Amino acid sequence: MTDKELKPCPFCGGEAEIKRGQIYYTACVQAHCTKCGASMPKVPINHQMYICGKTVTLSEEKAIQKAANDWNRRADK
Repeated sequence: MTDKELKPCPFCGGEAEIKRGQIYYTACVQAHCTKCGASMPKVPINHQMYICGKTVTLSEEKAIQKAANDWNRRADK
């Protein structure tokens, strides 16, 4: 669902993917592990967010990129 490479699951090393879902009546995307089910919080599509002093509406593409960036964020070893 995204052209950005997702890192393996930090818990089991399984393959990760971006899936589409819903929060009540709002469409959203979420990164999750296909092996153990670990996941990141859902990112709403067409939702307004306040980022760095600006109001930003997340298109589907931006929501997918945010979900991928959140999944790929790791602490330095």
